[in-house]
This record gives sequence, structure tokens and C-alpha cells, in this order.
Amino acid sequence: MKNRFFDHGGDVFAAARDLGGRWTDLNDFSANVNPLGPPPGLKKHLWANFEVIRHYPDPFAAGWRSELAERFGLSPDRVLAGNGTTALMYLLARVLRPKRPVVVAPAFSEYERALAQAGVKVRRTACREEDDFEVTDQVVAGIFAGRPDLVFLANPTSPAGGLISPETLDLFFHQVKKSEALAVVDEAFLDFTPVPTLTPQVRLNPRLMVLKSLTKFYALPGLRLGYLAGPRPLVKKLLAGFEPWSVNALAQLAGSYCLNQEDYAARTRKLVTRERSRLAGRLAAAGLGPVIPGQANYLLIKVDRPGLTVNRLTSGLKSRGILVRDCASFQGLLRGYIRVAVKDRAANDHLVQAVKEVFRTG
Repeated sequence: MKNRFFDHGGDVFAAARDLGGRWTDLNDFSANVNPLGPPPGLKKHLWANFEVIRHYPDPFAAGWRSELAERFGLSPDRVLAGNGTTALMYLLARVLRPKRPVVVAPAFSEYERALAQAGVKVRRTACREEDDFEVTDQVVAGIFAGRPDLVFLANPTSPAGGLISPETLDLFFHQVKKSEALAVVDEAFLDFTPVPTLTPQVRLNPRLMVLKSLTKFYALPGLRLGYLAGPRPLVKKLLAGFEPWSVNALAQLAGSYCLNQEDYAARTRKLVTRERSRLAGRLAAAGLGPVIPGQANYLLIKVDRPGLTVNRLTSGLKSRGILVRDCASFQGLLRGYIRVAVKDRAANDHLVQAVKEVFRTG
């Protein structure tokens, strides 16, 4: 049974129960995970260290935090590891309790859900459909119209996948400084692009906090791992409100291993760049679209075909063992959109063929 309080991609187990089959038989385009799977050698590395589960994990992942800090030229007291970035979003909302937060929409629903659970009322600033949901200078002006004290901003944006231009980011941080707001920049999908992370800049910007996820780029959603970097006083405050043992021992080992896989990272970016363009072209040629251009490992698509609704399309694909994301749960996005992950060529071709079959059968 679907949980009405939770709507997210990647729930292959619920889909398998609905279909009466096995989750391993599903082709999941609803979660945007690296099509290469976890880095080569990770399974062997974890198995070789499997006995670590006989002990409590490092309660606050101090060892891995130190590795992350060294990687980005930071001190460890600027970094906090978490059981995925979603857990860190809830921690931020619960501990900081901002009074005038803004979410740049459309956006991941967990930003608002985390703030709502903390009893905080949220204001949205919406990107425009006619701009392909890009964060423009006009959007930046809207963000700071009400003098926010915290802003959630994703780069690349989700679900559209657009990268924020350097000029617009400069304007954004200029306004952050003037307003004294805290900017929480979610870079969950940035590693799929050639754009460098803002993480090292937290040394120089006391109003910046960066969220980073390993679950998407390193294909670890079932293990859960992420981190944030930010100003010392805020990280200290978050750490004081953090539950011990939140990051399990195997996840900490995986984090250390994954961040050293440079060849894997390069192959991932090359594959995603090539297949994203090809998949967008093939879906558009099949009659599904418009396809919103993006730079991440997913495509946002407006279902604009006579007689075809999002529900009919997603149900038709699901009956064929293919899951795609109905984007109705993204805050600030009008109904009528789906999002599909970019996978390897064989899987992408399977999706295109299934879409054509749905069109033929109505």
C-alpha cells in the first residue's frame, strides 16, 4: 500500500508487490542512480572488512569526516557526515529552525517536509516553465524579496537538471551576503557534470552550507551516505543535535573507497553525457515531449500528447516492468511532467521501445 505521506522515486519493492513479481525484474528509471552501478571493487572491499559490523561504528564518523576535510582543504569541524543528505536536511530544519526560509521551486519535496516537521512555514520562489525552470536573475530577486534567513537551492536543479550560471550564482551570493541569509546549496547531482563543487568555498563564505550525496553518483541509495560542509559554529550546533551512530560502519568504509575512484568518475560523466543527449533525442522522435534540456543524469519531460495523461503513461510503463517518476510531488511544478533517469544504452532503448508500445495501445 502506498504511503500518502511519502512520494519518491526508486521504490522498487512496493512496485514489485503491486505487480506480483520480483524487484530484480524491474527497470527503474524513477531514481537517478549511476548506470555503471557501484564502483568496481567496492563489494570486495566491504566483504574483506565485513567483521567491522561486530562493533559500533565511529559514532560521528570522525575518521571519514577528516578524510573529507583534507580532500577539500577544510578543517574537520566544518564537515558533518549523515545517513544520506535527506537526514541532514531534517537535522538542519530541526536544529536551526529558520523563521523566514525560502525554497527555490520546483524542488525536492523533502526540503519543505523537513521544515514543516520543524514547525516552520516556507515561502517558495518559483522558476518559470518558459525558462525551462532555470534559476535566473529574476528568480534570485524573488528569493530575497522577503529577506529570508535560509535558502534551499539545488545545483543542478531538480527535477529539471539545469546548471546555474556562474553569473547568476555570483548575484545569488551577493544577495546572501547583503541579507545575512544562510544559503544551503544541494549538490546531490553535481558530480555528474564537469562543474566543480562549492565545498572548498565554505572556508571563505560564512553564509554557505553545501550538501553532498554519495548515493546517486556512486550508486549507493540502499546504503545511505552523504555529508554537509559549512561554517564552524553552525556545524557545531548541528553536531550537538545529531544522533550518534547515524552513519553505519559499512557506509563509512564505502565513502572512503568511493571518493578515490577517479577513473570510475570520469567514465560515469562520459557515459551520462553521451546517453543523456541520445535518450532525449530518441524520446522526442518517438513523440514524447517536450524534453527539457538539462545537465544532470535525468531528463524532465512534459507529457503533451493528445489523449495521454501522466497516469496512463506511468501505468502503461509499469505494467511492462519500467518505473518512471511522476513529478507531481515536486513542490512548485505543474502537473503533467515525468522524469526519467539516464541509464546505459540497452536500458534506454528498452524505455523508448516501451513508450512506443504504450502509444500504440493507448
